[in-house]
Amino acid sequence: MRAVPDGLAYRRVLLIDDGNGARDGIDVVLRRSGLQVIAVAVESEALQVLTTGLFDLVVLALDSPERTPSSVCARVRAQGCSLPILIVSALGQVNDRIDGLNAGADDFVLAPCSPDELLARLAALLRRIPSGIGVRRSVGDLVLDRDSRRCVRGSRNLDLTKLEFDLLAALVEANGAVVPRAQLVSEVWRGRIEQESRSLDVYVSYVRRKTEQAGERRLVHTIRGEGFAARIN
Repeated sequence: MRAVPDGLAYRRVLLIDDGNGARDGIDVVLRRSGLQVIAVAVESEALQVLTTGLFDLVVLALDSPERTPSSVCARVRAQGCSLPILIVSALGQVNDRIDGLNAGADDFVLAPCSPDELLARLAALLRRIPSGIGVRRSVGDLVLDRDSRRCVRGSRNLDLTKLEFDLLAALVEANGAVVPRAQLVSEVWRGRIEQESRSLDVYVSYVRRKTEQAGERRLVHTIRGEGFAARIN
């Protein structure tokens, strides 16, 4: 496989598969390119995940005559999804491709396709998104969007208070570096509490509880004598 196209790393993709095995190879290709993949095999589950997650792309890997690419694509669009959609399907007759595009897909790739072509087409779709829109930060499978003030971990939407969100955002935006206590108090509380206040530790525990609620690995770490860091060790 050639070098991964620029712009794919850390992007989040919802991969919808019909259960015929198409997901396995595509999933591996996407993950190796640096994309963060949430893969679902049931259409109803996919539609539910789509409403709760922060995604950049949708890939429909569908070959089943019962769930045609065009029918699933139409349902995704009916949910109000405006994300770029790429269909990957062995149902590649001219009418199939036309139906998929008419249903709202942005591109259609005939399966099986080369990894290089798949990634090139995804990169091309991402280039159509205006720069500066939907800028997000991520650590592992957690993605945070300051503009919408939303945060997801995997397929789970995190219900954070304002202070919890601001605290987590300050840590995530440090890109793994240690953020000193004084800096967090200044950025999050804006001088309303003392640096020695235990409020910071209390809110760190709240954030840990919510980010680890489904048994995920620890993301917010205490660096003794220095501060806190958001990273996957």
